[in-house]
Amino acid sequence: MIRSILGTSGKYTARLRDFIFQELPFLGQSDFWLELFAHLNDRREKPSHNSMRPQGVLMSKAQSCFAKWALLILGCLFLLVSGCGGGGGGNGGGGSEYDYGITLNPSSTTVAPGGTVNLNVHQDAPPNNAGITWKLTCAQTDCGSVSSAGIYKAPAAVSAQMVVGIKATSNDRPSMGYYVEIWVTGPIVVTISPDWAITLVTNATQQYTATVNSPDTGIIWQVNGVVGGNSTVGTISTSGLYTAPAQVPDPATVTVTAVAHTDQTASVSRQVTITAPPPVSVQITPRDQTVGTGGTLQFTATVQNSSDTAVQWQVNGIAGGNSTVGTISTTGLFTAPSAVPSPALETITAVSHADSTKSDSTHVTIAILKNSLLNGPYSFEINGFDSGGVLWAAIGYLNFDGNGAFAAMMDINFTTLTTGAQTALQYTGTYSVGQDDRGTMTFAIDPALTLAFTLNETGNDAKLIEYDTRGTRYVGTMQKQTPADFTLAKLTGDYAFSVYGVTMDGTRQVAVGRFHADGAGHITAAALDSKEGSQPSISLTDLTGTATVSDSTRGGGTFTLNQSGTVQTHFNFYMTDAGDIYILSTDAVPSDNPLLVGHILSQTGGPFSNASLNGPGVFSLAGVGASNPADSCLVVGEWYATSSTQELDGTQDLNCDGAVYQGEPFTGGYTIDTNGRGTAGGSGQLVNVFYMISNNKAFLIGTLNVEDYLGMVEPQP
Repeated sequence: MIRSILGTSGKYTARLRDFIFQELPFLGQSDFWLELFAHLNDRREKPSHNSMRPQGVLMSKAQSCFAKWALLILGCLFLLVSGCGGGGGGNGGGGSEYDYGITLNPSSTTVAPGGTVNLNVHQDAPPNNAGITWKLTCAQTDCGSVSSAGIYKAPAAVSAQMVVGIKATSNDRPSMGYYVEIWVTGPIVVTISPDWAITLVTNATQQYTATVNSPDTGIIWQVNGVVGGNSTVGTISTSGLYTAPAQVPDPATVTVTAVAHTDQTASVSRQVTITAPPPVSVQITPRDQTVGTGGTLQFTATVQNSSDTAVQWQVNGIAGGNSTVGTISTTGLFTAPSAVPSPALETITAVSHADSTKSDSTHVTIAILKNSLLNGPYSFEINGFDSGGVLWAAIGYLNFDGNGAFAAMMDINFTTLTTGAQTALQYTGTYSVGQDDRGTMTFAIDPALTLAFTLNETGNDAKLIEYDTRGTRYVGTMQKQTPADFTLAKLTGDYAFSVYGVTMDGTRQVAVGRFHADGAGHITAAALDSKEGSQPSISLTDLTGTATVSDSTRGGGTFTLNQSGTVQTHFNFYMTDAGDIYILSTDAVPSDNPLLVGHILSQTGGPFSNASLNGPGVFSLAGVGASNPADSCLVVGEWYATSSTQELDGTQDLNCDGAVYQGEPFTGGYTIDTNGRGTAGGSGQLVNVFYMISNNKAFLIGTLNVEDYLGMVEPQP
């Protein structure tokens, strides 16, 4: 216990010896030892009364007891002292007496190249210790050296003033060490970040940082040689934050300099070019709209290059408008006048509050609208190419409120969308219908999609075309729905279909065909003819598939066609009614699988025969050149079918890549199978396969031409 308290180091052994002889002095007195040993002798040989021993030497009973304890203490202390003093002798180094701690106390913290510094090394270790390992770190390869005597010698040359880190580590106990830094004097170097020329607009800021290879890291910042800069060239703070001036200086390029405080001949500079900020710009959306008398339209103004985004709204140059031309609120809500003004075309303007010389204008036409003509649910299909040649296609559902607003759900696919179609996308929007049954609808997406349309007189059918600057060029159709047909049981009977599309590499594919639906989701007796680019045409029969109606509110569902039970093409559809359906392929579009969009119509009048085509008809075809997809051919014409002789003669007009051919005659014959598949051929004939929809109405395809023609023929009254 005493040993554990005092420790095992030889230091404490010496202290113990001192304690024994200083704090217990009686142990060093000869009388104590005489009496002690006399007592011990008395214990061995008890003297008789005739003994010649002096009586004064005899101990009292108390002294005898003390002597016993003194002997015991003496023995313990002897063992403790001898054990502590010689415990380290076994290794020759006295390891238990030292902690091997190292201290360095350099005579100087700076030294010239080639100079020396005494590190004044002290280590608590025996003479025969294992020594010290020195490690030097610096910014160059040669950091100098340390001798066995602890003398640091700096390298003979340095490229710039640098700090040398010196670490001493005990080889006996690597955990014991000491670290100091010595600066080797040399050229002062200042570095700056960002380390390149920059451009700033007036009043903008740039944070610079600078470092200097010196114990004194202070930096003096200047602009064009002026400490701290000024309002003409810009200012810079003591922390290096540069603020450009409010006006572009002359010259427009200024110099920011960081000067070392320790040596003002050492500096680094970088240039800053001051420019005027880009001009404020204003853009209004939506653009070129029609608003009914008393109706409203929300405009939005986007202000760029200014933190002040406020605008003043004007109608025909009148701030806020008036009752004659209509009013517009501070938030851009336009309210049309109660009567059509003259002229009916008005100008809506947004003037920037930050810069009143900057504004944007668009037009609005005030009309007595027939928005109620467009009311209720509609199905639609649009498709078109963007400026990069990518085909976009969408089908969906529109629900118009009869008062200028609509809700939409659509499925979208395009040839670069490798994950498959985006489905069930929901949007809202606004629309207007003019007195001439023409109008526009705008989807509230970014950027806005605006479609112009022309309605038939009942409002049940419309032709669509994109009318905005998004870059896509959609065309399509829209038809009023019959929700009572939105059940699977209604999908029964024979159907004909037509689809077209392109692969990811831009190859055009067209197909027409037919199938039978049993009202329980089973597709049988499917056949089709298809053409892809310059490849030979394909004719397939006895295909099967499935159909589901998944949305009985909007008429949405799915449709698949299977080839040999293994190859499937998946479609989504939206129904107009049970006999009129828009379809869009939903598969991802690898290079061998095209995006397809098209139309399914119920077949009526079957079983078919040659008599199903008889009399006059008008047709249209569209084709794209296989060798150069940029080439296209558009064809319109009329024919006359004579069922008794199976003759098909007619005249057609063509526009092929700008070359126009008018009144081109063709002659030939035709045959029709009972399922409605027909073939045609003859001189100048572009159509060679068709599928009947009803008498004198059919989907057409040209599979013998490089243009991959697709179209439709309808009876001429």
